[in-house]
Amino acid sequence: MLTERITKRFSKHHRHMLAYMDALEEVVRDISDSTRPREGFELHSRLVNEFLGFVDTWEVPHEEEEERLLLPILAESLGDEIDPQSRASLLQVRRDHDRGRQLVETVRDRVRQLDGKKPDDPSQYYDLTAILTELIWHFRRHVWEEDSVILPTAAKRIPASNRIWAAGVERRASD
Repeated sequence: MLTERITKRFSKHHRHMLAYMDALEEVVRDISDSTRPREGFELHSRLVNEFLGFVDTWEVPHEEEEERLLLPILAESLGDEIDPQSRASLLQVRRDHDRGRQLVETVRDRVRQLDGKKPDDPSQYYDLTAILTELIWHFRRHVWEEDSVILPTAAKRIPASNRIWAAGVERRASD
């Protein structure tokens, strides 16, 4: 069934994503609780930019691998006997990827605006915290969906001998 190596790699990536969500919650708290949100943002802008780099370097390839390999192979392995929860989860994960990309781009645009102009209007920083909050809960729920439904189902249903899966695993073995 689904190789232990790929399950561990996906889970490791998810743990990294959740660690960033924890850190971004602190950013939101510090900016939201501050009477000087600009200073709170400046204190954490490096972390927010580091998260955006993580998305580019790790999250995008991770999602591409899921959409190119994991989800189609899982759907095929389930065939006609796919249960409603698994079907809903497969669809939800694909929608989540699209929504996650939208949220990340919105955060990226706001950070560029704030990094470049350093506005004194507190509402712009509070708007950023609202977007970050949505992003945090989006990715937390997305990781939960994958960890609690998709990966366990894949572990039971995708044989390690699946040639397409095995080729994809070997290409990414260095992660």
